[in-house]
Amino acid sequence: MVVLAGQYSHPTVESILDEHPGQEALGPRRVRQHQRRLTPAEIDLLVASYKSGSTLVQLAEEFGINRATARAHLERRGVARRETAQALTADEVKIIAEMYEQRVPTEVIAGEFGVHAATIRRALKRVSVELRR
Repeated sequence: MVVLAGQYSHPTVESILDEHPGQEALGPRRVRQHQRRLTPAEIDLLVASYKSGSTLVQLAEEFGINRATARAHLERRGVARRETAQALTADEVKIIAEMYEQRVPTEVIAGEFGVHAATIRRALKRVSVELRR
């Protein structure tokens, strides 16, 4: 027969905290994120700004909201998303592939074309160039 008695059968919060100094009873408090809700007038302005050429990133920064929230406001208003232009033309990708085959680093190629190295890697993958490690 097992007998459970005293402090071992039902430890108190105080006894646990005594064994672990520096711990708070409820743990660290989480900081809640403040949600920014746009007024209908602000949404109108967001839509107008987008239609006049602002990007989702610019709108999110300007209105203090997330990009996804900006996109959702546009979708709810029935605004069609703009097609993003390809950063590189087919001719440029051919030149990039040639440079890459000549062992020019992607960072150097990216600098030449004014894009990020990740853009160069994606373009090379699209044309089935095997990437170096």
